[in-house]
Amino acid sequence: MTGEATHASEQRFREIQAEGEAGRVPELRAGDVIYLNTRIYIGHGRDDFHGGLTEVIEFNRGSTPFVVVAKEQRPAYN
Repeated sequence: MTGEATHASEQRFREIQAEGEAGRVPELRAGDVIYLNTRIYIGHGRDDFHGGLTEVIEFNRGSTPFVVVAKEQRPAYN
């Protein structure tokens, strides 16, 4: 990733963060980077830790917003 692309990604992350802090659901786009809350499980082996920065694969606003992310190949998060 170039310096310009890194700066643009960081700027977009801050825009998304500001929307959330203002109590609004941001319009996410494929390629956006978001933060998932950390979850830790005991006894699952290599998949004990979930969360952190991840890339948005798909976003569906609908009546309940759902997001599919690259790090978690599982059902969407709302």
